[in-house]
Amino acid sequence: MSAGRILIALLLSLTFLPELRAQPAVTDMGTVDRLSSERSRLRNDERRRRGLIYSGAGPYTVTQVIIPKTDDGSGFYTGTNFVEIIQIMTPFGFDPAGTDLPLVLVFNGWGLSAFSFFNGMSDIPDEANARGWLVVAVTCLDDKSYGWIVGQIGVEVALKYTIAHYPVDEDRIYGVGWSAGGGSIASYAARHLDPAAPMLAAVATNAGTYDLVDVYNNSDAAGKSIFEHPNLFQGPPSGATLWNYLRTQTETKNIATGNVIELQSQMRNLLNTPIHHVYSTDDTIAYLPNQSALFAQYLTSHGADYTGQTFSGLPDPHTWDLLPGPATLSWFETHALEREPASLSLSADRTGWYYWAKLTLLSPTNFGTLICVPDQPANHLEIGGVSNLSELRLDPPASLFNPAVDFTFTFTAANAVPIDLIIEDVPGRPSEVLQGGLPFSNWEFNAVDGELALEMPPGVTTLSVVFGDYTGSLLGPASIAAGSNLHLDLAASTPYKPYLLLIGQAAGVVPLSLFDPGDHRDLLLALSPLPVILPPLVLDAAAEAALDVGLVPAGLAGSTLYCQFLTFPGGVTIVDELSNRLDVEVLPGP
Repeated sequence: MSAGRILIALLLSLTFLPELRAQPAVTDMGTVDRLSSERSRLRNDERRRRGLIYSGAGPYTVTQVIIPKTDDGSGFYTGTNFVEIIQIMTPFGFDPAGTDLPLVLVFNGWGLSAFSFFNGMSDIPDEANARGWLVVAVTCLDDKSYGWIVGQIGVEVALKYTIAHYPVDEDRIYGVGWSAGGGSIASYAARHLDPAAPMLAAVATNAGTYDLVDVYNNSDAAGKSIFEHPNLFQGPPSGATLWNYLRTQTETKNIATGNVIELQSQMRNLLNTPIHHVYSTDDTIAYLPNQSALFAQYLTSHGADYTGQTFSGLPDPHTWDLLPGPATLSWFETHALEREPASLSLSADRTGWYYWAKLTLLSPTNFGTLICVPDQPANHLEIGGVSNLSELRLDPPASLFNPAVDFTFTFTAANAVPIDLIIEDVPGRPSEVLQGGLPFSNWEFNAVDGELALEMPPGVTTLSVVFGDYTGSLLGPASIAAGSNLHLDLAASTPYKPYLLLIGQAAGVVPLSLFDPGDHRDLLLALSPLPVILPPLVLDAAAEAALDVGLVPAGLAGSTLYCQFLTFPGGVTIVDELSNRLDVEVLPGP
């Protein structure tokens, strides 16, 4: 190759600048995509003849795979009543037993098959071949599906199939899409954030259909009938079928104001996914530039890992060429998958794991939302923007949050009903949970699973979870009938120690520092009304005691007794060991 040709090829890859050819003024997406694809193919044929595309040491191989509707014994099937047809490209010299390779997942333009991606319309396959990468082009149910969520189920299985049969580096699966495929790949990335399943490490999207309601509204009767097909969106974007559009698209625009509707836009889910986004401001499909501009504006204003480029004045403004292979794959190469981002901002259209949060939707036809920001130095979780959830399960990375020591969190929910909040990987039972310095009672600890479960009321709640030095163990019944004998079992560490048992009628927090400035622990029952204090007793040789307190008076029925014991003297403090608080509900007698 001459020096001049090498320079031209380098400039093309670095500037994302397509070759120019006149494009007729056609606005129908199917026609535009088909004509643009043909022009791109012809241009790439000419580039090959001039040596401007490096195809590697030899040709690549494309293998078609049909993922069946039902299990054929392979274990890979869509389960959706539709097959998924994919094309898998392996590079020249591919070694199935070799090292794991990056994989590029491709969503093609509207009305174009998965196989057509390899007919020369894009030089991405050539560049993948030169680098030794894998490529899988998907159909997503139908080449006119706009990324319909049922088709995305087929893509999920297609990725699992590819990983099972080819050496795929699961930290380097990248997504690329153009036109309707650009919107589809953005939707797929936003909806697939479960770190236990295949995820996309980075996405390059070109002139995508990010707002399908807008696309529908700008389509002719034939285009609208495709949207409304029973196998796709099942009707226009109104009433019950509006949800089908909202959960498939990433961007939801307020038609009156032109602004993004925050809680209905799954672009929030892309804030931790590196995005490279290109489009022409004078795209032949007139409504796409506005969608692309909103897509770019939202991501940049929310601090996403975003790079982008816009074009204008191109004779061919709607084309795969805006994502040339060398530059696109070079950009991909700088990114690896991040499974544990430092913060979350989510709109979930289905129950499941999104990074380190599992959202269980209250209503299946509305988005569940969450913003969660750990403050590692303060060991605090700011949990806000919570809506339409019945349960929220959090397992933040240890580098951001430590549930083994005292921590705090603020929980802000718009739900009208309480939400079960479960914090995982809590290694031991907290001694107390406090709200405004007073005990918060709606919690329980599962020692087997290491889970702290709290029932969070609507509104704003700030809680402190405290792991004090409560080394004594006090066991007894959770409830007792009035008139019955209350039996308690005590266990500490030092035999023959004197102890005091306190039984109060009100929970509270009384710092022991009031009596001993060197003691940072708390009594967990109020001093008013004054608790009953049994006379000093002594633990046995095993540092244990079995104590019959006596009959519970009938007048205490309907109340709760709060019990805690302490041993004395200590080494450097007056109190030696302090037990957990035992809460005993008093029921009416027989």
